[in-house]
Amino acid sequence: MSAKLEFPKILFEHLFELARSALPNECVGFLAGISSRQVSAVFPLVNVADNATSFYAAEPSGVVRALKVIKNQHLELVGIYHSHPRHEAVPSKTDLEKAAWDVPYLILDVQRQTARAWELLDQVLEIPVLIQSLEIH
Repeated sequence: MSAKLEFPKILFEHLFELARSALPNECVGFLAGISSRQVSAVFPLVNVADNATSFYAAEPSGVVRALKVIKNQHLELVGIYHSHPRHEAVPSKTDLEKAAWDVPYLILDVQRQTARAWELLDQVLEIPVLIQSLEIH
């Protein structure tokens, strides 16, 4: 995998809006982009976990629809995000057990307004999150 996950500032801020609007539940969704690890689109998904205040499970038909849109827009899946409403942006035991995609997992700490990205499949490895600000000349 690539060594970083890059976001335009406006999309990164939008993720926290989605996380706050999902409270007290965790939010979940896909991150997509044209090139590997450069996020250009966010695809929120419905959290259907039985205990959505502490866990996430994306609604399966929403996952299928989002992946079709990503493919049709000639994008690629570059990450998965979810929020931790009351905990730090580090993978929980459940996050580690359920990780199944070979993309970075971005975890949003809603209380502290911070986010950290992790590779979770072969090993637990934090990767940098870079926020690009828009400069107008």
